[in-house]
Amino acid sequence: MVNLACAPNLEGIIDKITVAANIPTIVTIGENCLVYQRSLISSAEKPYDIFLAADIESAKELVDLGIGSDLRIYARGRLCLFAFDKKPSLEDIEKAHLIAIPDPSVAPYGRATYEFLKNTNLLDEHKLIFGRNPKEVLKIHKDRKTDLAFLPLSFVLANLKSENYFELDISYYKPIEQAGVIVNRTNEAILLFDFITNSEFAKNIFKEYGL
Repeated sequence: MVNLACAPNLEGIIDKITVAANIPTIVTIGENCLVYQRSLISSAEKPYDIFLAADIESAKELVDLGIGSDLRIYARGRLCLFAFDKKPSLEDIEKAHLIAIPDPSVAPYGRATYEFLKNTNLLDEHKLIFGRNPKEVLKIHKDRKTDLAFLPLSFVLANLKSENYFELDISYYKPIEQAGVIVNRTNEAILLFDFITNSEFAKNIFKEYGL
């Protein structure tokens, strides 16, 4: 049995890959990567065998601390603009009164959002409401009736089944390179990690969901 912790933007995606690998796996999707990272750093018995982050930095820190090994980039994330009531456009950002985004202090996709808004001269911090992960951003968008939400494209494609999104130009933010590490080097963990990061099947699944 492999215990795998992964970034929230992989919800609805990673299970397709682990099932195809045919290796018994328990997948944990928490509120953000920081939670996993702290858990792995503070726990004497490492609760996860594989950690798939939403950035490189979180995975690299585990390697630097001697907790993780075999760091590999497994996906490259993309941002999109989402709205429940219509297909949004860039013009809507300027018109919006409130916008839900991932919190830049804990979420790689939040940092990318902030960078996008700065580089397009559309940043107005008074409009922004932060969520810790894609689900929370979506809840804020729904409950507080924000005009727009910035979300990982992968999360929208895998979980919302909606056409009401606009993919954002990646030239306005740094590539969101997502990396993973092995924490407990069991035979099953090594095989699963290799399948996730190297197999054509996994690459095709990631591509299908905008990664």
